[in-house]
Amino acid sequence: MKLKRIYLNTQTTIMVLMLSLGFLSCGHDDEIVDINSGGQVENNSKSSAMDATYESLLSGTSWKQSSSYVVYTSDDISEDNRVSTKVGKAIMTFASNHTLFIIGVEVWGRQSNGWGTWKVENGEIKWHITGNNSGESDAHFVSQFAADLGAGAMTIATLTDSKMRLVYKKDGFGSIDEDKSWYEYTRVSYQEPSGTGGGGSSTESLYFTNFNYTATQTSVTVKFYTNERASSASIKYGEYSASSSTSAAITNKEISATISGLKRGTKYYVKCTARNSNGSVTSDEYPVMTNY
Repeated sequence: MKLKRIYLNTQTTIMVLMLSLGFLSCGHDDEIVDINSGGQVENNSKSSAMDATYESLLSGTSWKQSSSYVVYTSDDISEDNRVSTKVGKAIMTFASNHTLFIIGVEVWGRQSNGWGTWKVENGEIKWHITGNNSGESDAHFVSQFAADLGAGAMTIATLTDSKMRLVYKKDGFGSIDEDKSWYEYTRVSYQEPSGTGGGGSSTESLYFTNFNYTATQTSVTVKFYTNERASSASIKYGEYSASSSTSAAITNKEISATISGLKRGTKYYVKCTARNSNGSVTSDEYPVMTNY
């Protein structure tokens, strides 16, 4: 009799537990339980609400890449080039009508503009390039755009009114380690689009985009390039540091000077200061060398 009583009590306990579990599972059809998140409950509407918040923060804003860290995994890439850290020069504008404008992508040494569409979906920014005025093929433009600013779909890790961090989404070819690669962007002054291809007036701060020079035995001609036309500029040079001034000529976004009376086969250093209505900027010191 004692054993029988134990059996009945156990059976009753099991029935009570089953009823309790059934009761607890009722009334939650509108929620999804992720068993991999420790039982955290996620509401179906949470994702769409977050997407709307992201779109509101992006709409009518312009951004420039401030840093990136991209890890390549392809076997055809040398070990030295598996990790790429760079800063993009182009500006992305997310227009309120979901048109994307890209200003200043460098394609084969020339600045180019492009346009397309953008949207936020499931916590990702998705952009698609539909045209450009680079004079080169769309493939080259899109390739450079991806290198400067990221691929066509990036997961949003951080987005505030001044900073954005995107994590690389798997590119489909396995050449990018999406778990380690990321891009960061800083919000800049709004780039007003004009026409079909964007690229209108800009209120962005002045910065340098490139430098090159040519030399003779006794002179060098240096050229500095800026994102906007400078209203005034000066160039300094020197054998050990750039300290002596020389006059500079401004042609569109190019600042140049020919420095004469130099010694043969000698290294000099040059730098440039450019100014416009948004302020001034000074370049790094660049080494140049006269011919023997």
